[in-house]
Amino acid sequence: MCEWARASVTPAAFMQRFADGGNGSLAHSAVVSAVRKVMEDALAGPFPDGSLHRLFQHLTLIRFDFLHEGSAQEADVLASLQRSLVADQVGRAGELWNLLRQAARDGAGRSAKHTRASLLRGLGGGWRLSGTPALAADMRLLREGTRHWLAQQVDDIGGLHLDRQGLRDQLVAQLATHRLTLVKGLPGAGKTVLLRDLLQAQAANGTTLLLTANRSSGRSWTEQARALGLSATAIEPLLVEVGATGHPVLFIDGIDRVAPEHRPIITDLLGQLLASPALADWRVVATARDAGIEPLRNWVPAALWSGAGVGYVDVDNLSDDEAAVLAEKLPALWPLLLGGNERVRTLARRPFFAAVLARGLSRAAYPAEFAPQSEVELVDAWWTRGGYDAQAPQALARQRALIELAQRSAPDLGRNLHIRDLSAATQAVLPALEEDGLLQQVRQGHTAQFSHDIFFEWSFFHLLVDQSRDWIAALTAAGEPPALARVVELLSQSTYADAEQWSHELAALEGAQVRPQWLRAWLIAPVFSPRFVEHAEMYGTALAANDQRLLGKLLVWMQAEKTTPNPMVLSGVLGSGCSRPSWRNPMKPPCAASGRLQRCYSLTC
Repeated sequence: MCEWARASVTPAAFMQRFADGGNGSLAHSAVVSAVRKVMEDALAGPFPDGSLHRLFQHLTLIRFDFLHEGSAQEADVLASLQRSLVADQVGRAGELWNLLRQAARDGAGRSAKHTRASLLRGLGGGWRLSGTPALAADMRLLREGTRHWLAQQVDDIGGLHLDRQGLRDQLVAQLATHRLTLVKGLPGAGKTVLLRDLLQAQAANGTTLLLTANRSSGRSWTEQARALGLSATAIEPLLVEVGATGHPVLFIDGIDRVAPEHRPIITDLLGQLLASPALADWRVVATARDAGIEPLRNWVPAALWSGAGVGYVDVDNLSDDEAAVLAEKLPALWPLLLGGNERVRTLARRPFFAAVLARGLSRAAYPAEFAPQSEVELVDAWWTRGGYDAQAPQALARQRALIELAQRSAPDLGRNLHIRDLSAATQAVLPALEEDGLLQQVRQGHTAQFSHDIFFEWSFFHLLVDQSRDWIAALTAAGEPPALARVVELLSQSTYADAEQWSHELAALEGAQVRPQWLRAWLIAPVFSPRFVEHAEMYGTALAANDQRLLGKLLVWMQAEKTTPNPMVLSGVLGSGCSRPSWRNPMKPPCAASGRLQRCYSLTC
């Protein structure tokens, strides 16, 4: 009939087909009458022949006649399903048709209503469709965004990519059994690389949805979707399409570093995942630093923490075997990775630090027999050559540029650097900093960002050093973002070598009108310094002052900041038989291998 409408020059010629003597059958006339009735009900008024003619000119009517035995249209159906599947699943069109036919028969008895979302859920996993044309552009944007992020992430140490298959297997297992899986560890442990490996594997054969702390925009998912250029801002249909054309997994890199104003982007998505039956098979995998896990409970929906609990993958330093593989590839790292000094081994086996050491040693940028025992010592060596191996005066120009870059990007934690706002001297060394992997241009010639949050933290640390006694004012000028606590820890450890100055800055912090977080970071940091014993008496005197006021704070803060909960308790493996449990949480001494404490729960009923 639609062909008739397009072939009819006038409405009268079209309507004549359904009059007496016309070539339209009774069934055709019934369809025309039904469509007119629907439009009149919708418009609450008459629907003239001219409008009906124009409507049919733009319609395509499909006759479904393939659910009975001996149907002549089944071949057409299979051809259609083949076009709906991705290339490597075209051969499964017959299997898909059988499943759809069974779903239709099962639903017929209860007058079930089928939608694209309900059918996809009923089919279960393992199916990937070519996608609906209306959202094809959006899926393409998401895939391009993922590819761009993957290309920006460095995943090697001196040219060697460590597989870390054990961690990858853990992540897959946790993802299969938990709605939310957190990949956690110390800064530079390789959390993002582990997430990257999984994301890269899934992005190779379908659409993925990735959010990162440094690519958030707006105060809601709707604003974020528009910033990404998506035409569909409604969450459920978009995620249904992502799952149909790819994988039902939401990747979040640095969930603990998402700015408070951007957190609604995450909570909008998580709330929809929890509320929508069509998204019941979706999973969330996110990276977070150890110290950032507990604060997540304040804003991530509580329903994600309940039930089967949260899956955890602990990313620790390189194992003996991994260190041996790396040392064989990079002999210059052998004394640091496998030598006799435990503190040196601990530092060098953190993958990010190993990469920095490998690059510096390969360029002879560090002194002979260089063996840093703390991050502060590594930062100082890195800084001396302007980030790796620059010579004077280039090193000085790079140092001043890094300070300016850190200062301008501090409110955004190393992101959103507008190149036009930088001084001419800093603009001049941008190519060199980019070549050394310290910076990345987001929009070529317009915006840039630090390539890793640790490079930003090291640069901001030297901004505070540059400010001398006015470093607290620099924190205030940056807006005091909580993520800068680790920079204050580095400054405290660096200053601790001078007992008098450390005590002076402690008193300044106590008197300043700033967040208590900075005092907490300043007080905790020396405990984890290799030089702690050198000034332990001074440190003890500071804690004992004013009726041991700071000692009480230290014990509370140490538990909150530098301990990790026992995941067996959080997941319900321990304590599930207690109706009214009470908790005791004695703490063990600092762990030399990781530089953090383990909070051990004991349970009484």
